[in-house]
Amino acid sequence: MTKTLLHLFSAAFLTTATLTASFAQDTLFTENFENFTSAAFTLNTSDVSSNPIGYNMWVINNAYAGGTGAVTCMGIPFTFTVPATPSQPNGIFNSPSGWYMHLNSVVALAAGVNNSCFQTADGLCFMTENYFAAMNTDINTSNYDSVSVNFWWLCSGSNNNYGEIYYSTDGGANWTQASVPLTKYYNQSTWTNINVSLPAFAHQPTLRFGFRFVNNTSMTATDPAFAVDDVSITATSATGIHNPTISLPQLTINPTLASEQISICNAGMNAVILDMSGKTVMKVSSDKQCIQADISQLAQGVYTVRTAEGNVKRFLKK
Repeated sequence: MTKTLLHLFSAAFLTTATLTASFAQDTLFTENFENFTSAAFTLNTSDVSSNPIGYNMWVINNAYAGGTGAVTCMGIPFTFTVPATPSQPNGIFNSPSGWYMHLNSVVALAAGVNNSCFQTADGLCFMTENYFAAMNTDINTSNYDSVSVNFWWLCSGSNNNYGEIYYSTDGGANWTQASVPLTKYYNQSTWTNINVSLPAFAHQPTLRFGFRFVNNTSMTATDPAFAVDDVSITATSATGIHNPTISLPQLTINPTLASEQISICNAGMNAVILDMSGKTVMKVSSDKQCIQADISQLAQGVYTVRTAEGNVKRFLKK
């Protein structure tokens, strides 16, 4: 069995190396919202007919507990209960309770309820509003043939209360909805991962993304509101490997054939583990020279470890 696995690893590694030489993948952007004071998103902008000041707003925090409060409509007080936001699964950085970007209603905030929730438009006291959060810097995809944005999200909402993702190729002056694979992000009350890729993302000197929550009148909408975490943008090029010009410490993985745990050394403070499709399946961090990563829950196959500096190594999960 060992010889067979080693043979498979060698074959897979050679195949991967060949593919990498033809289709180099780079990570162009990551945002996990843990350092919320310097997050790469500007919250509550007026883009795409959105309300910069409304009765709901985008916030960044690590609140998951629900709570109760009261809201007044037409002079009549009504009590409300906000359910807890589901914990984050493995695969999200700093799970199960990492910082994330989400909607929060103003009345809930006033009641000390800070997790993902929203006040639904009712057409009487609360009119239709939209809320936008946008990347505040551009990335350059001029040399790439395929670009994908990957993120974790949840939103129960309703058919009238849902999330959307947009992209801009002119510094945020104009925005276009990315409607594939989803037009509306709702009916998902637990965290799930999605990858969005359109031909329009490639060969752009300026590209950025934004998220909008649409809050139309509804009597059936439910919490949690639209929430997003671990946004990453990766790109591939068919023109060869993009070689960085900086000198990187030698990244090492031991062992390279493992089933339970690997030691990742000289990875800096953070590293990600990617599967063969380029999807991030694990994030690890440490202030020590070596990071111990538990890979017991990963499926069998070849994985890539990528550091924040762009250093990469592969290992086989048996």
